[in-house]
Amino acid sequence: MNSNSFNRKDKAFSTLFVLIFMVVGIFFLKATAAVFAPIVFAVMISFMLFPVMQKMEKHHIPRTLAVIIIMSVLAVVVYFIVVIAQNSFNLFINNYPRYLQQFQEIYYDFSNKLIEKFELQVQPDIFAGTNWPRMIQTYVISFSSSLTKMAGYTLLIFIFMFFLFLEYPYLNEKIKDAFSFREAKKFNIISTRILNLVGRYFFIKLIISILTGLEVWGVLKLLGVDFALVWGGIAFALNFVPTVGSTAVVIMISIQGIVQFYPDVFLPTIVFLLNLGIQQLMGNLIEPRIQGSNLNLSPVLILLSLAFWAWLWGPLGAILAVPLTVMMRVMFSYFDSTRFLSILMSTGYSKKK
Repeated sequence: MNSNSFNRKDKAFSTLFVLIFMVVGIFFLKATAAVFAPIVFAVMISFMLFPVMQKMEKHHIPRTLAVIIIMSVLAVVVYFIVVIAQNSFNLFINNYPRYLQQFQEIYYDFSNKLIEKFELQVQPDIFAGTNWPRMIQTYVISFSSSLTKMAGYTLLIFIFMFFLFLEYPYLNEKIKDAFSFREAKKFNIISTRILNLVGRYFFIKLIISILTGLEVWGVLKLLGVDFALVWGGIAFALNFVPTVGSTAVVIMISIQGIVQFYPDVFLPTIVFLLNLGIQQLMGNLIEPRIQGSNLNLSPVLILLSLAFWAWLWGPLGAILAVPLTVMMRVMFSYFDSTRFLSILMSTGYSKKK
């Protein structure tokens, strides 16, 4: 009797300790997001690029040179992204008076229709008391500070990736020295599986995102929508955010179409339908066929993990939500005490088959 009572208290204490540890860990990650989020992002990108480095080494390219080539290509890509973003922002600033006029026209027309049909009282001119130049100046300052912050993140990511690439070939030897043969073998199996799954996920996601961005840019360019290149870039970036990203892109581009082409209804409708078609084609047909069932994550869990990691680490967390959850599921599946969590996190389709 006393023994059972002691065991219950011991289990309750252990459970409480684990819960407290998890809560403290979550808030620690939240507080240190500026450091840990870029580092984890660097690890994930490295997973995708390790095979590239290995192929370069097989073609007798020295490891250091291979790392320098990969980092240089990434630096050029980041540079062009920054230049395009800056030029697009300047273009928007130059065109904002025209868009402000369009917004005013839409607001007045909508207000008059509400008053005529439903006799509703609509707030008087909301544009009159707004200091638009001051507001635009605030946005410019905010954009500049965001670019500075992003530059700091990018530098941290590049530094960490550089050392990861150099250290990666020696990882197996370090594991063999640090653990017993059985533990080292298990660690290698888990790490290899995670590396393959996450690397494949990011590579496929990258290709799909590039194609989605190009399709959005091409369609908007043909239809004469302003900032087509910007929207293509946004579609590329938000495609890394599961479910929510594609929805946000369609909504934002549709609003752009309404404002630009008002009072025309036909063109905004075409803009909406074509962009919806692109997102459905790439996100619901092509990508699932290529990715297959390797990720094996419950759709509900994907949404929950997206909300959690976005709250924890912001936009980077939203991008990392799926690969981090995949890592957790794989690790849980290799230990008896946590295997039930891996099963709960999965889709369950494999069992039915």
